[in-house]
Amino acid sequence: MPPSTTTEFERIVRSITRAGTRLPTGSALAPLRAASFYTAIALPFVYLPLIATGLSVENAPLVAALVAANVVTLVLGHGYGAD
Repeated sequence: MPPSTTTEFERIVRSITRAGTRLPTGSALAPLRAASFYTAIALPFVYLPLIATGLSVENAPLVAALVAANVVTLVLGHGYGAD
């Protein structure tokens, strides 16, 4: 994709992904990476009750926070088990 068509969102995603892959492996951060990996797996199950009861405007901040937390845990846990 040429740089002129790269959106700001894509640049942010690439930046976050690079930051997550730069975490040292085999260090004191290994438990953080493992916890992030499994949290990223579990968080979508928290969405299910919200979706089942119907998404409303009052739940919007909660949904946004859950999605943001899921993105952060996906990035931090990305390299878990790759060793």
